[in-house]
Amino acid sequence: MSQEPIRQEHQFTLLCEGAADQNFVKALLKRRSGYPDFNFLDPKEHYGATNFEKMLTAIQGDQKSFSRLKGVLIIADSASSPDQTIKEIRRQVNQAGKFPLYTGSNTGTLAAPAAAVGTPPVYITLLPTENTPGCLETLCVRVLLEPYAWANACLEKYLGCDQIKANSWSPEKLDKARYHCLVAALHREDPSKAVSNAFRQPQGPNAKPLIDVMDPIFDDIAKRIKDFCDAMV
Repeated sequence: MSQEPIRQEHQFTLLCEGAADQNFVKALLKRRSGYPDFNFLDPKEHYGATNFEKMLTAIQGDQKSFSRLKGVLIIADSASSPDQTIKEIRRQVNQAGKFPLYTGSNTGTLAAPAAAVGTPPVYITLLPTENTPGCLETLCVRVLLEPYAWANACLEKYLGCDQIKANSWSPEKLDKARYHCLVAALHREDPSKAVSNAFRQPQGPNAKPLIDVMDPIFDDIAKRIKDFCDAMV
């Protein structure tokens, strides 16, 4: 992972685990209104749930642009235990230094803590929620099943096969398996489409992305991002 200083052009920075989460957030911000511009890091250089400390260190490299930041939002998969995920990310933030963290519940309140001038507070939020184990694919599976409710029984039967036993996997890995199974079985146009490309708008007047970020399933995360932006003003 590169340790080159990162110049921040905008007043808000959003850190993700990788390209899939970043592409999802970018599509969400583009399609829905009322959001300011965010800085994003190159997902080829800055990725992984264990590397948020390094990402936070990297954005401190350009002190002039860093001092203008109003806030940093971290979006991560909740994995098997949202509480443990929050604790681990908070540990990384503390190791990176300079960043006041919200206190209170899992992610904290939206009342900004006192901070030194030029030091942006960090807010952490999880996918699908701060109280639900899983990942971005957890939400995507719900969207994919909306028009094909019957497919869920087929999916569970396949993943629960005695020889496969994927239903015993962790929530995060199981939902990733569900996503790929559904795409392979239902998306004839591209049965191998990765979640990192699922939100991209294809060419054509009637073409639609595989996953529509305007779906109400994403209203909650959209609101959490908006609440963060409003609190940082």
